[in-house]
Amino acid sequence: MDYYVKFAWQLLLLKPGIRIRFKLTMLRSIGLKQAGYLLLLSALLLVGCSVKAPMTTQGALDGPERQQAAQLEMVLKGLDRRVDASEAKMLARDAISYAYSLSERYDLVWPPLWHNTLVNVGLKERGLCHQWADDMLAHMRKADYKSFDFHLGVSKMGSFMEHNTLVVSAKGAGFAHGVVLDPWRDSGTLYFAKIKDDSEYSWSQREE
Repeated sequence: MDYYVKFAWQLLLLKPGIRIRFKLTMLRSIGLKQAGYLLLLSALLLVGCSVKAPMTTQGALDGPERQQAAQLEMVLKGLDRRVDASEAKMLARDAISYAYSLSERYDLVWPPLWHNTLVNVGLKERGLCHQWADDMLAHMRKADYKSFDFHLGVSKMGSFMEHNTLVVSAKGAGFAHGVVLDPWRDSGTLYFAKIKDDSEYSWSQREE
């Protein structure tokens, strides 16, 4: 059992963005029997830990998601007195709903590090934190918001614990005054907070 725990831990600590595919040489190195156990475990977890997006009515957010959107809207409006209120409302709702849309596209499973592992070994196509950030950025820029700028943020760049996110700021205010929009850490449920208030990560701007 210790062998499997160590092997799983090594997979979980893989740097985001590194894709590893099981080839015959690797299967031989761990043994076909052990590889079978790992694949069986993956299948069981895929069934038991799938993330389901909340139901919506005619494209509108329901229940807690609507309340979450209202909270994010207030944070966005508070970034600058020149922020257009209608844009803040639209962005808040769009960010939350699109995060759930991506969770379905990625066929997301919980917890996030386990999903990372499945991507890294080739059992899932996407869902690493930098892919969340890149996909969110591309989607948000399509709307051509006049009140906001979008940036990519990175924490502990180059380490095994590297993490990436989308950051939104008031137009011209700069990255350091932005709000983190991170759907990865809570498996599709959008986490948001001002950069200075994010106690889990210390962020710097990432080049696109």
